[in-house]
Amino acid sequence: MYVGRTKTEIRPLLLIEATFPRNRKANIIMQDDWHVRIFSDESKPLNVTELKAGEKILGFGTESGRHVGLKVDELIIEL
Repeated sequence: MYVGRTKTEIRPLLLIEATFPRNRKANIIMQDDWHVRIFSDESKPLNVTELKAGEKILGFGTESGRHVGLKVDELIIEL
């Protein structure tokens, strides 16, 4: 006999929208918590809870259609 369970956690999320050169837009949703970090434009760790609108951060732009950094092999239309 097998018994399964599902656990749902509610966590605050943060939407980060960025503009790359040539006016390329990107966005990412991250957990809004002190232990989640990104890199500032000076390559220094920055807690996402300290991120302010208009602040510059490091990013790496690739083609669309990715999940956890890996290319997804299916038809994806992102606008």
